[in-house]
Amino acid sequence: MFQTVTSIKATILAALLPLISAAAGGRPALEAAGVAYREVLTKRFENYRRTGLAGIEDYARKGRKVSTPSTELKSTLAKSPILANRLPALHRYLETYPDNPVEGVQERF
Repeated sequence: MFQTVTSIKATILAALLPLISAAAGGRPALEAAGVAYREVLTKRFENYRRTGLAGIEDYARKGRKVSTPSTELKSTLAKSPILANRLPALHRYLETYPDNPVEGVQERF
């Protein structure tokens, strides 16, 4: 788990540091860093859309606590009997995304 978090940080830093250094802290560096960070987040999102919960990499929260989004979402769904009972299609959709699309549902990101 720690290796995954470290690799995410390394990926982000590898994308951002050269841009920030090159512009020496000026406005262009800020804009370039924003573009680079959006690219990193877009790749993470695309991986999630392609592979579902398994594609969400762990990341570090404050205090170096490792967060595992797939486990957290599965745990939340398991503790949500009302959602499972009253909206089973939504519950199944969230639990198995992207494997079982719901007809008529449109995604916007």
